Amino acid sequence: MCADGGAPGHEHRIGFTLRVPRGVVCAITPFNAPLNTVAHKIAPTLAAGNAVVLKPAEQPPMCANHLARLLSDAGLPAGYFNVVHGRGETVGERLLANPSIDFYGFTGSTTVGERIRACIGLRHTSLELGNISSTIVCQDANLEMALPRIIASAFRKAGQVCTSIQKLFVQRSIYPEVLAELKDRLATLKAGDPTDSDTFIGPVICVIPFDSLDEAIDGANDSPYGLTAGIFTSNLDEGLSAARRIRVGSLHINETSSSRVDQMPSGGVKASGTGREGPRYAIEEMTEERLVTISPSRLE
Repeated sequence: MCADGGAPGHEHRIGFTLRVPRGVVCAITPFNAPLNTVAHKIAPTLAAGNAVVLKPAEQPPMCANHLARLLSDAGLPAGYFNVVHGRGETVGERLLANPSIDFYGFTGSTTVGERIRACIGLRHTSLELGNISSTIVCQDANLEMALPRIIASAFRKAGQVCTSIQKLFVQRSIYPEVLAELKDRLATLKAGDPTDSDTFIGPVICVIPFDSLDEAIDGANDSPYGLTAGIFTSNLDEGLSAARRIRVGSLHINETSSSRVDQMPSGGVKASGTGREGPRYAIEEMTEERLVTISPSRLE
């Protein structure tokens, strides 16, 4: 190797990388957040220079139609944004079998994600799949900050969010206080049918006591899924220890598992999927890195 890290004999050669569009992206989106989830797929796809075929969930189809019409009116060239409707076992299967599609972006169940991976061979994909989210509350947590965030994370949209808290681990010394506070605060909110627009509480949250942080971390890891988790603590060492040991795509200290901001890299591990969303990270997923080298036409 040369002194500057280059390979011997290539001292006059330079290199750089380009990111180029993959081609045609197929985006398949779920019923919950039917505009936001679509936007998470469509905007990076177009920004990366790809064309897109979108198959939204069959339950709320109109958001995708309206977005396609708005983009067309704004001047997006014909053919760059295409919407198809239908069931997964018919239209979805046809899309998976189409060899002209270069990349698949999917948000939905792990079962369907496994089907996509089995069908598309070596083509690339980004899969945001199922999850069981955990949040840990340590005895030194600021409960006035933590409790409102926990309630919002566990029950917003009637719990129909992949990062909503399903397992809340609370250190045993504060477990009675936290449980009583949760009950009091939730008593003022409407529980019932999740399809009723006035319902705030439609799912169940499991509140689990723990003695040591190791016990809580083991409980959070005791799942086939690994999308997000949260921990409330005043001890940064314990927060960072949890960040290294809980196997998830993102760990939020003094926030809940549902603390996503669009600019963040978002995605999971294990049965929660592969790839990352968030504008910058999705663009990288939807482009290919190409190395270009230049050798001088003559040596000085």
